[in-house]
Amino acid sequence: MYSNVFDSVKNSNIDLINFEGLLYSSILNGLHPTLALNQAIDSKALLALAKQKDFLELMKSGYIKVALFGKYQML
Repeated sequence: MYSNVFDSVKNSNIDLINFEGLLYSSILNGLHPTLALNQAIDSKALLALAKQKDFLELMKSGYIKVALFGKYQML
């Protein structure tokens, strides 16, 4: 899901509210947001939401996904 709301450098309180609002409204509308890997690991808003138990359940059940790049191979 690409939106400036999910930009990892946005960290004001307004940005955190916009992030949460867009994410949950997308889920309620039947979408399954897929975040880029950098959004998932660098976003202050996502890290704040990850502390909530219900958010982790949404990820475990596949409502929110993280796109991974490539495969890691052992040499």
